[in-house]
Amino acid sequence: MKKLKISNEIERLLAVLTEVEPGDEQYEIVAKNLKTLKEADGIRVDSISKEAILGAVISIGSLLLILNYERTGSITSKALGFLKRS
Repeated sequence: MKKLKISNEIERLLAVLTEVEPGDEQYEIVAKNLKTLKEADGIRVDSISKEAILGAVISIGSLLLILNYERTGSITSKALGFLKRS
């Protein structure tokens, strides 16, 4: 949502720049704000969701439980078949 707001503001400032004379003081202010917004638009904040981390922990935990059970018993390993293929 923030990315959309930044993009909308960039478009608005570009429209303002077309209406202002290049030598005007307001032109410099708008250009400076536009540069700041373009830099902020390029920053990527990618984070892993809590649900993805929880799913990974549960998958690894269940695999370890199965391997531990198979280690103590005399069953051949089928634990790797439980892994999700991605």
